[in-house]
Amino acid sequence: YDLVIVGGGPAGVALAAEVLSRGMDRESVVILEQAKRESWTIRKLYPEQKLVTANYKGQPPETLGVMKFADMGKGDAIDLMTHSLLEHGATIKFDTGVHTIEKRDGNFAIQTNKGIFIAKNCAIGIGIFGKPNKPDYPIPPGLRKKTSFDITSTKISNSRVLVVGGGDSASEYAQHLSKDGNAVSLSLRNSNLHRMNEENRRKVLEMKAADQLTLLANTDVESLNDKGESIEVVFKNNEPAPIEFDRIVYALGGTTPMNFLKVVGVDFQNDVPVFDENFQTNIENLYLVGDLAAGKQGGSIIHALNSSIVVANSIPQYKYKKMKLGLGLGHSTPQT
Repeated sequence: YDLVIVGGGPAGVALAAEVLSRGMDRESVVILEQAKRESWTIRKLYPEQKLVTANYKGQPPETLGVMKFADMGKGDAIDLMTHSLLEHGATIKFDTGVHTIEKRDGNFAIQTNKGIFIAKNCAIGIGIFGKPNKPDYPIPPGLRKKTSFDITSTKISNSRVLVVGGGDSASEYAQHLSKDGNAVSLSLRNSNLHRMNEENRRKVLEMKAADQLTLLANTDVESLNDKGESIEVVFKNNEPAPIEFDRIVYALGGTTPMNFLKVVGVDFQNDVPVFDENFQTNIENLYLVGDLAAGKQGGSIIHALNSSIVVANSIPQYKYKKMKLGLGLGHSTPQT
């Protein structure tokens, strides 16, 4: 793809509309949305009678691109986003959650639950409402500083670490923790790794074969006990017998945007992602749009639309015009 957009909210929809209206080929642009419909936050969190306003905290209400927005009701706002997708022929893949984004040979490899997407440019337009899932048993107060739900909030190294979870995030956490010199164990309820994509499953099995990971399959954590310097993990049915660890990292689904961006490699300053005047991060051709590009003052739909225009302006047209001339195609061939 020329452009993969992560997030099907106002910013993602607007960016797709902008680049498509300027001639980028429809088949070379895709929006990846983890929910079942576009504009999911507006659909789920906004009351039915809420007025969706253009003016937010004194920010200019003027829209500058192909999508025009004014004060309107929730239903009209959703209809605007849906109509824009249809009008410009944008492709959006629903129920597609993005796990991580890596730079490979000048392109981006975007890992999802539906496989890997390869793109020359990537824009992240996820909202700020994400939060990690918690276990169904209490974490003793004395152990809360030794447990975490991401791998970026606290540096973990040279420790005995238990990762709890059986999905792609669990695999990726285990890989990062192993590189930092930790003795990593992975606890999952199933006997196999079917919830992981092929690459993450392969890496876990390779780590296990190289004695870089202890795989605790068919295990279910029942409770935690404070042992002072360590955490005693008790498993249901006492299978296996209790094991002591220095740290526990939960990967039970859900994440915060900050943790996601830090895992991707985006720089932060005072808990705010760093980007330039074109909303490009420290990673070349990786952009932020919408709430993530608004800083601490907060974003709005108008800001989301206008930030997408800036990003569209900064993606050089020659990148895909040149590719059309060179390949005789309207889009690049995805590589795996």
